[in-house]
Amino acid sequence: MTKQVMFYEEATPISKERHADMSVRTGTDFSFARNVNSVPVTAVEFPLAAAEYAIVFAGTEEAVMPAVVLGAMQDRNCFVDESGNWKAKFVPAFVRRYPFVFAGSDNGDRLTLCIDEAFAGCNREGRGERLFDADGERTQYLNGVLRFQQEFQAHFNATRAFCRKLKDLDLLEPVQARFTTPGATGTPWVESRPSIAESSRPWPMTSWRRLSEATNWSWPTCTCIHCAIWRAWREVSGNKPKPLRPPATKRPRTPTRPNRLIPNRQKRMQNRKKPQRLSDTSIP
Repeated sequence: MTKQVMFYEEATPISKERHADMSVRTGTDFSFARNVNSVPVTAVEFPLAAAEYAIVFAGTEEAVMPAVVLGAMQDRNCFVDESGNWKAKFVPAFVRRYPFVFAGSDNGDRLTLCIDEAFAGCNREGRGERLFDADGERTQYLNGVLRFQQEFQAHFNATRAFCRKLKDLDLLEPVQARFTTPGATGTPWVESRPSIAESSRPWPMTSWRRLSEATNWSWPTCTCIHCAIWRAWREVSGNKPKPLRPPATKRPRTPTRPNRLIPNRQKRMQNRKKPQRLSDTSIP
């Protein structure tokens, strides 16, 4: 296969005949994602992704898919540094699954596990994890990769159904982002993408209910999805956003103590003579 999805260059179906002696060494080098400015993200990743990325819905009028924005420039990922390290705490599953990917058949009823043979970690010298053992059977590593891809594909399909429901309920509207990076000259970079309707247009309660029923997701999850879309874009435009501060909480009121006598007054009270009782009084 030629380059067809993001950073995949030569995705080839995995087979015992072709990859019997192949090993894969993965690590923390994400240089392969240096030239992409966005990657798809599934809805189950929204709570973690929204804390560090801007989330938009990209696609066409017929179909959209959520994506995290990684850079304001067309071929630049500002989350990958010069050493290939990923600068955010959360790495999207679309990136973590590399160099493996599912390829669908022409009729879409079958998925084939592929590997990008152009990945620098692919080798036949035994470095890293083997795909097949000496008997030609799949190793535990390859079985783990297959399970991860199946789980990702299930979440991907669920997210696609969620996006269809968003369009059916007319909860998406086009937005346009304009960036002028520090020190840049000329025309600023402009990107137009569909996004969830802004908070000034409240969602009808019937839409909330139908969305929750269609996706089997809780209302807090749907609320997180709504709020995540409007995160500030300062990170991808080169301006570091200010850290969010937790809301101020009121301290519980301590019960007031009774007023104490001032020292001088307390001393006078102690020196005051007590009234004599009748039994103590002598009759002359």
